[in-house]
Amino acid sequence: MILVILLAIAGLAFASPLLRSLVVQKIVEVKDTVVPSPSLNVTPTSGSLPLTVKIIYPEEWQLLINEECSHTTPVPRLGGTAFTIDWGDGRNGTPCDTHTYTATGTFTIKAQIYAFDDIPHGDWGGFSKMLWEAAATITVSGAATAPSVELLSPQDGESYKYQEFPDVKWRITTGKKVALRIELLDQDGNTFASETKNGIAYDGEGSLRVFPRSWEVYDALLRAGKTKFSVQVSLVDNGQVVAQKRSADLIMSAQFTDNVNGGLQISPTSGPAPLKVSFNYTVWNPVCFSYKVDWGDGTTPDSMIQQAEEGKCILKGENKVFTHTYTKVGTYKIMMKTNNLDTFKDLDSIVMYESVTVHVQ
Repeated sequence: MILVILLAIAGLAFASPLLRSLVVQKIVEVKDTVVPSPSLNVTPTSGSLPLTVKIIYPEEWQLLINEECSHTTPVPRLGGTAFTIDWGDGRNGTPCDTHTYTATGTFTIKAQIYAFDDIPHGDWGGFSKMLWEAAATITVSGAATAPSVELLSPQDGESYKYQEFPDVKWRITTGKKVALRIELLDQDGNTFASETKNGIAYDGEGSLRVFPRSWEVYDALLRAGKTKFSVQVSLVDNGQVVAQKRSADLIMSAQFTDNVNGGLQISPTSGPAPLKVSFNYTVWNPVCFSYKVDWGDGTTPDSMIQQAEEGKCILKGENKVFTHTYTKVGTYKIMMKTNNLDTFKDLDSIVMYESVTVHVQ
C-alpha cells in the first residue's frame, strides 16, 4: 500500500483537491505501520582511504528507490524532497549515490524517507512526515592528507551592490574532521560576517554565501567610506587554524538596483546642452515618501522629507516624475536616496541609493 501511494505521488501534481486529500490521508494512516530501523545497512562499514560505501535499503523501500533513481531528473514530490542522506563528513546525497570518503575518522551516516502530511489551503505546501529513518557508523583509516585551502571565487577586485555578497567557492583537503570557517573581513581586518561548519572531512569543492550578522554594522562601514572587504576561508582543528586563504580586496557599494523600478530609467541619457532629462519613479507610500535627488552638477538637490506615522502611510502605488536641465558639457552621476523600501526609516540613516550617468555634449 505504501509503495503504491508513494509511487503515484509524482503524477498527482495536477489531481483534484479531493483526490490529493485522500492520498495524503492514506499516507498518514499507514505511517504508523512502518517501524523505523535502528541501524542502517551499509557496506563496507570500515576500510582504508579512499573508502566507497553504499547503503542497502530495506526491501519495502527498494522499489520506491529504484523508481526514484531511474529518472535522469528529479521526480516532483509532495512537500519537496522525499529522501535525505547525510554522509557525516559535510556532504549530503541521494539514495541513488554511493559515497567516497577521502578523510580518516569515524562517521555517522543518517538516512531518512519522508512523505507529505499536510495540505494547507488545498495546495501542496505544508509539512512532511517521516516514514523511515536509520543510521550507521563507519570507520575510515589510512594516512591523512595535509590540510589545504584554495579559494576559487570571488575573483580579486570584484564589486558588489548594496546587500549583495559573493558566492564563496573553495577547494579543500582536510585529512580528518575539522571546522570550516568562512568570513567577510572589512578593510581593517575585522570580521563582519562569519559562518562555521563543523565536522567537515572531505577533499573537494564547496560553496556558501555569507551575510553580515548585523546590517547596522554593514551600513556603518559604508557610511564611513570603508568599502573594501575580503573573503577568508579557514580550516580549524581544535581551535588552531591549520590552513587558510584570503582574497585580495573586493568592493562593496551602497548602490541599489534590485527593486521594482529596475533602477532609474532616465531619458535621455545623452545629448547636447542644454539637456533636459526626466525619469518616472513608482512611489509606494506617497503620503510618507521622502527623497533626495543629487543631479551631480553642483546644483541644489531636489528633496522632500515627510514624517512617517503609523496609520498615515497607506500602501498605494503612484508615479512621480523628476526633471532637471543640464546647462554645461560634462558627465554627471545622478544619485537618488529614498525611503521607498523602508518607509519608517529616516532618510539620513538610509545608506543605499540608486544612480545613473548622463552625458552632456
